[in-house]
Amino acid sequence: MNIQKIIKESKEEKITEEELRRHKVRYNIMSKIISDYAYSLKVNTGGKLEKRWVLGAFSSFTGYEFSELESLEDWKNIIFLDDRDIVKKHIQIILTGEPDVVEYRIVCKNKNVKWLKDYSYPFFDEKTNKITRIYGAVQDITSFKKVGNENLDLENKYRLIAENDTDGIFCTDEKGILDFVNKAGAKSLGYTVDEMIGQSFFMIVPQKGLDKARNVFKTLSSGDKVRGTLHFQHKNDYMIPTFFSVAPNFRDGKFLGTIGYVKDITNDKKEDVAKIKSQIQLDESKKMQAEYQSRIKECQNRLDSILEEKKKKYPNLDLNDFYDLMDAFIE
Repeated sequence: MNIQKIIKESKEEKITEEELRRHKVRYNIMSKIISDYAYSLKVNTGGKLEKRWVLGAFSSFTGYEFSELESLEDWKNIIFLDDRDIVKKHIQIILTGEPDVVEYRIVCKNKNVKWLKDYSYPFFDEKTNKITRIYGAVQDITSFKKVGNENLDLENKYRLIAENDTDGIFCTDEKGILDFVNKAGAKSLGYTVDEMIGQSFFMIVPQKGLDKARNVFKTLSSGDKVRGTLHFQHKNDYMIPTFFSVAPNFRDGKFLGTIGYVKDITNDKKEDVAKIKSQIQLDESKKMQAEYQSRIKECQNRLDSILEEKKKKYPNLDLNDFYDLMDAFIE
């Protein structure tokens, strides 16, 4: 049921006491179906408002009995302080003859704060062509606001994490257009965030890597996650080796884009090169040592052969000094 349609119907009817009673019954039904409570205000000369009636769950909703709020000032006092200007503007719009819907907070009798949504519509007196009544229906939207705020808080937390991450985070739409880049990601490629938003993701891929990047995007659009390495092109035209991990973003079975993490592995590459060089040097050192030991062994064998010949030729010759010299040479 459309609340504004129900309210609008009353505008087309003549104002009589009997019809006002009928409107009251109608609003009582309306408040049970589509709202927590309904109300009526009388508009006096000069636009001064006077409360008429409240129907529905007003007391259980606010904690106040209708009789406890004698004046409009009492009503104003239960409106959350920061939202009073919003309600004031809402009333000004209604008094110009336009319907209006507004959301604001109230402070209940037990000091709990609740959010409400107020649908209001002016009621004209055909004889004077002036607004004589304001009808409204109010819904409790506290639970919806709570969920919305929780989602907003969660979104803000994720955004804060992304903005403070030292590695790049990129999000694209279904066509590969960048719609989010964190500062670290933009800076690593020599751009500002504003320079990258709205541009194609493929602008940062060098020509020779475009086919690979397009295949990655195609795989993502089919629903699969992708990890691997890819070179990106810096704004100053040099290549940056990266490791990336990207996931597709789907909602209700529809591909909406991608969310990716990119890490610059330039330093890792340098470390790998350094390790390779170190390993080569170690291998060369071991090779030289093996060659040296091989030559020592060869010399030792030759000396052994010479000493054996001398021993045979001169059986009484003391060769201990030669053995000591040979041992010292080997050491």
